[in-house]
Amino acid sequence: MRTALSAIAVLAMSCTLVTGVRTTSASADEAPWGSPEHRFRLPVVVASGEVAPEAVVVATVDFTAALHEAGAEPGAAFDPATLAVQEVSGPGEVVDPSVAFQFDPASDFSAATAATGELLLLITAPGTPSGARRFLVYFDTLGSGAPTAAVTSRVLVDDGHVDEGQESVRIATPSGEWYYQKAGGALSSLVDAGGNDWIGYHPTGGAAGSYRGIPNLVYPQGHLHPGATSATTSIDHAGPLRATLTSTTADGLWSIRWDFYPTHSTATVLAAGAPYWFLYEGTPGGLLEPATDVFMLPDGTVQPLTKKILADLPGEEWVAFGDPAVGRSLLVLNHVQDDEPELLRTQSQQMTVFGFGRSVVTPSLTGTGRSFTVALIDSLDHGDVGQLAERAQAGSDVTIGTGEAEGSDVSPPLITDLAIEPGGPDALQIAWLTDETANATVRWGPTADVDAGALSDPTMATEHQLTVAGLACETAFYLQAESTDLFGNVASSEAVVATTGPCGPPVDPEDPVDGSAVPVDVVVSGDGVVERSPDLA
Repeated sequence: MRTALSAIAVLAMSCTLVTGVRTTSASADEAPWGSPEHRFRLPVVVASGEVAPEAVVVATVDFTAALHEAGAEPGAAFDPATLAVQEVSGPGEVVDPSVAFQFDPASDFSAATAATGELLLLITAPGTPSGARRFLVYFDTLGSGAPTAAVTSRVLVDDGHVDEGQESVRIATPSGEWYYQKAGGALSSLVDAGGNDWIGYHPTGGAAGSYRGIPNLVYPQGHLHPGATSATTSIDHAGPLRATLTSTTADGLWSIRWDFYPTHSTATVLAAGAPYWFLYEGTPGGLLEPATDVFMLPDGTVQPLTKKILADLPGEEWVAFGDPAVGRSLLVLNHVQDDEPELLRTQSQQMTVFGFGRSVVTPSLTGTGRSFTVALIDSLDHGDVGQLAERAQAGSDVTIGTGEAEGSDVSPPLITDLAIEPGGPDALQIAWLTDETANATVRWGPTADVDAGALSDPTMATEHQLTVAGLACETAFYLQAESTDLFGNVASSEAVVATTGPCGPPVDPEDPVDGSAVPVDVVVSGDGVVERSPDLA
């Protein structure tokens, strides 16, 4: 049995079973071995719905465990250079033979004993609105001779660049170019595709230059601000899908990590020696024009930058700054919904002043682990901004399968304990178990062809429950359960007939009026043999 490292809890299965249920195992083809150069693979399922043109998901993986599960020789050492990723459909057909990916080893990574880290996958549209995306991660061991996959970089890192007089890191992404001063530990420039700098830091000039930056975290000491010289910055990872920089002050009291993705960047506070704030002080569209530049709030508010804010934003905490002249927006997002104030104003008609946890000149944010996202968006549409804000905050719902060697899994899931009961006058509830993590689909119709409709749950789990609603009352319908495991092996039940509830008041399922509800245990073996108790033949 394969075990999911992460899964979503499902509803408890009903104990009322339907008379005369018979199930059978469907024939299932193993997902074909898509890379003959590799001896091992690991299935990954992302429960993503409709996605943007590109989105990066992140999952923690343990290749040492995967090698052991696949039966690799003792002491085999994982080689990250052998990784290759394919996307496959439910039946195992290759959809994309070369998925862009990145593997970032953990700080205690050991190829032979602790080959753990984060695996990043680039998910591209189109996807199904509610279905899962399935990937096969191929890999091998040191000395195997397996090839290195070519991955096109969406995040390019240029170390040693100089921006506004200080050694900086330039991070080029499809959304813009980010300039990060290493001694300052802060962003000094953010340049869009049209060459407009949305920060515009300069070493002098106050509001016209030296006050500007992101995140300008520490006041009044000035740490983690462009122009400061108190930080040391390391480049922990350098693409192709994510660049990670960590800045720490010389006294060790302040530390921040920035993760740069193709569509946005996220800063996480790792150490804080006192209350702080997170600021955007800059120039929307390259030049502050308060009468025409706008800001947007989660509740749909769109106002010119002549307006001010000094209050806690209720609910979601983000502000987007839009410049109609360039057709773009800058999103600034606080991942924590708190009660701390936000401040928004302009200064000297030369820059915006916006801060999370800022009340005039008093910082009020505390603690570590807080994250903030900054994103350039090629749109002024409030819906587009809100969608990116939602994606930036959402975690990756990823299920990791078990390591496999070629030909090691051809078995479909084993469906047992299938149960159907009325869910009211217009609905039927169906539930079942599988002996390994799998998704769930129910098909239904007025005949055994079950061709009237289908309902799916992409969650990879061993307990499944779905409710088919909108049916006619006191009417017989056929239902068929289906589950597909992480390797694309499919099992389905026979079409089972059940009747919706009475058209009048609901009947207590524990006291059925016709006495027809009889407990039945149903087991489907891997070879299709059906066992039932009691014997209803």
